[in-house]
Amino acid sequence: MCTPSLEERARVSDEMYARNPERFGVLNSAFSGWWTQFVPHTSRLLELCCGTGRDIQFYLKLGFSVTGVDYSPTAVAKAKSRVRTIGKAEIVELEVTRFLEQTEPESYDAVCANLVYGGFTLKELKAVFALVHRALKPFGVHAYCVRSIRDSHCLAGEKLGRYTRLYNHEAGGFLETYFTPKLCGGLSRGLFETIKIEEDLRNFTI
Repeated sequence: MCTPSLEERARVSDEMYARNPERFGVLNSAFSGWWTQFVPHTSRLLELCCGTGRDIQFYLKLGFSVTGVDYSPTAVAKAKSRVRTIGKAEIVELEVTRFLEQTEPESYDAVCANLVYGGFTLKELKAVFALVHRALKPFGVHAYCVRSIRDSHCLAGEKLGRYTRLYNHEAGGFLETYFTPKLCGGLSRGLFETIKIEEDLRNFTI
């Protein structure tokens, strides 16, 4: 049993968007409304895996300066079209790890990721968290939403690791890593100080 490559994950993601461009809807996520209480709305913000831009719309209206990155050409095209009349946002088609590797240190006041980190293995996440830390200015905020191990889907799929499962979709295979507060703390150790962890099983798909 093999972990899908980043290239394969990108292909599957783009196929999902191509089949259903509005799969996440048009309203901003519950997560976007929650985490923005922790930063000034004039901040320079990076959204990882921004998808079709539903949250970028919200961030722009709040006053953020936004850069969004996603590896799905279909999603990026939709996002650019969606935010064109709202405000100025830079939207880049690139895998997030590659983008972070190319980002100058201390470039952003905040980095957010909504249901993004589940698509990485724990080994990959350690590198991603370090890159996010490098991209943030001192006292910057790293906000993210992930699926809990109490998610009902956690026990489904093929086991790739203690917290990671492989699922089959009509577009291809994709992985999902599930989280505990302890795991979040372990990934953040030496990089980030936890401000708040909130669990909402009712809205785990938002």
